[in-house]
Amino acid sequence: MKNQEREFASGERNEELKVETVTFDSSSAEVLEALERDRIVSFDLGLTEKEREATSSLVIAKNSDNFHYWGKAGSSELKERLNLFLADMGENPEERIEEVSNLMVRIGEGLTKATDAQAVWYEVRSIIPNDYFVTPRWHTDAKFFNPLNAHKLVYAVKGKQTRFGVTTDQEKFVQLSIAENNEKHGSAEDMRIREDLDRIVTEFHPGAEWGDAALYLVTGDEAVIHSEPLIDENRLFMSIIPGTEEEIAEMKRRMEEKWERKKKSYT
Repeated sequence: MKNQEREFASGERNEELKVETVTFDSSSAEVLEALERDRIVSFDLGLTEKEREATSSLVIAKNSDNFHYWGKAGSSELKERLNLFLADMGENPEERIEEVSNLMVRIGEGLTKATDAQAVWYEVRSIIPNDYFVTPRWHTDAKFFNPLNAHKLVYAVKGKQTRFGVTTDQEKFVQLSIAENNEKHGSAEDMRIREDLDRIVTEFHPGAEWGDAALYLVTGDEAVIHSEPLIDENRLFMSIIPGTEEEIAEMKRRMEEKWERKKKSYT
């Protein structure tokens, strides 16, 4: 396990943290210990030259619907569905699609091993350039996941990586986050609240190199603050949440209930 000597204030705890860089060859004990201590770790994915070439040349032609998968990381279903998703995203040759989907499956398999997980929740989406996040949308995911104890790995296969931040005014951050969540995204009031949030959040960078992913705490009072990056280039984003089969099943149930509530709001 490497220490990138990257220190930052952790908000309410008012102490310095160091973001550790780990690999899928690190023991689960090392990874889980670092997460327990620091709430976030950086994963060196060890990209091969073929993977770098395939991801950098990947064609993204549209904003996709979100891809979701709940189950085993190495299943044939996951691989087949990822291939179909990537083929629909833009004009890419079969060899490139295979290379990218293999990478995405490899990440899930490595994460499962590194966290002693039984199952995973994949979410993937492609995004074309837009101005939605010129002002960051600093937030946490705790509302959806509590009271589960969950961590999320995020990685931009192509494009800019997720932004991370900390605050020394946790109470104000929570108040503003609740207010922002109740506004229509992109509205004038939403943007005003985002600007207020941006003034009390300090950004930090957990990854050192292209090919680094981040795994961080998404539940509880110390859930890690993050935001989408400025999307001024095509982006293929993936997140993976590892857990037990029961935890992943519960997350699937919650997500399906959320979709159903949203569907009813339009009828």
